Amino acid sequence: MSMSSNEENPQSLELERVSQLPAALSAIDPDLTIEGTPPKDIAKLEKSMGVPLPEFYRRYLELMGQSLDIVSCYQEISLDPKRLHKWLGRMKWRSPRYCMIGQCANDSGWDAYLDLGEDGRGVGVVMFEPPPIGCSPELVAPLSSSFSTYLLVVTVLRCMQNMPAFGRLAARTQALGLLGPAGRILRRAGFEEHPLSSTWDRVFVSRRGLALVDEYGGTQSLSVMLGCAAIDEWRTLAGKLEHELKMKIVEGPLD
Repeated sequence: MSMSSNEENPQSLELERVSQLPAALSAIDPDLTIEGTPPKDIAKLEKSMGVPLPEFYRRYLELMGQSLDIVSCYQEISLDPKRLHKWLGRMKWRSPRYCMIGQCANDSGWDAYLDLGEDGRGVGVVMFEPPPIGCSPELVAPLSSSFSTYLLVVTVLRCMQNMPAFGRLAARTQALGLLGPAGRILRRAGFEEHPLSSTWDRVFVSRRGLALVDEYGGTQSLSVMLGCAAIDEWRTLAGKLEHELKMKIVEGPLD
């Protein structure tokens, strides 16, 4: 059986997913302003990169490159193309594999990069400390299994933290393979998995809640960030995760 072009090239599928981002993110955050990056600024950024921009990243810039200036994913990271262009003008390190998409002012170890892989077809997002010129990064940590999922996750995190009840649960053991069981618990509670979820980082949405379920990098134990419209709803769902998956509440909502 022959594979479709999208199955053969992950970046083709990612291009389609990125095209869905404006509508998908606006549905989660109705206050989000959708604004693309002017062509001249995209050209400047591409010149400072020193390599052609991946088509799915270019599409993001065209559609909504001005929409997500500062995002928070454990650290505040700027995705602003103008700021990135200026920063790349000072940073001399370049790599055909890694394409810088976000700059952390507080800690360069949290700078975000597209990982295009050795074959140039990757779509994941990673972070690392920029190495000396001519060297490869020593420690590359995953941020998301795809660029579109990364933008979905940072949008959901921002919205969850503003909900009446927000907290996090973590697995008590290092066992993997709990993404599926966690998803089933959330579905029974009325949540649906977002179509822009990915392999090890998944977003679930309901009328009264949001959840981020991940096994970080596909190698870490289960973590669930949960936001609900009411504290009693949060406690009920957290209790099911505790009881059925032996998770523990790391951070919970205050009364």
